[in-house]
Amino acid sequence: EAGREFFLKRRTWQKHNFACSSCHTSNPTKEGKHVAFGTAIEPLAPAANPARFIEAAKVEKNLAMHCSDFYGRDCRALEKGNFIAYMMSIK
Repeated sequence: EAGREFFLKRRTWQKHNFACSSCHTSNPTKEGKHVAFGTAIEPLAPAANPARFIEAAKVEKNLAMHCSDFYGRDCRALEKGNFIAYMMSIK
């Protein structure tokens, strides 16, 4: 549940109110769209995109970038773990 809340929680970024689901949609098995650029984003859930969370360095890079944008800091290990556990639980 904590991972789901993390994914859906709205935060202010560059004077806008966003959530992860703003780009990735509230259904992570669906293709998303980058809010600012309009480019397609592959589904976030491994059930729909088995390549997600395979490369540890890529996962860490993306989480670091997004956490910095939304929180102004690195996400804690527990936050990352909860988020990934939630994504892995989606069927």
